[in-house]
Amino acid sequence: MDYIDYKKAEILAPFVQERGKIMPRRLTGTCSRHQRWLGVAIKRARNIALLPFAGHTPGAGSSAPHRFSERGDRGDRGDRGDRGDR
Repeated sequence: MDYIDYKKAEILAPFVQERGKIMPRRLTGTCSRHQRWLGVAIKRARNIALLPFAGHTPGAGSSAPHRFSERGDRGDRGDRGDRGDR
């Protein structure tokens, strides 16, 4: 093989893990030259939106709990941001 076509996302997709990482050489079984070509092709496909930069992460959907509580982002410090321990 002398070229990996970055426009064929269906060929590149099995070499990308569920979270969006490129699979390492020991798992893909490719030689170092082809692994470099594969990495370049995946990065090019990501840049033109044929492949996602990151896959689906568990808990990142709309059902995830909110980061801040009902008090807002100040925690227990009150409205003015008083430290309380001074």
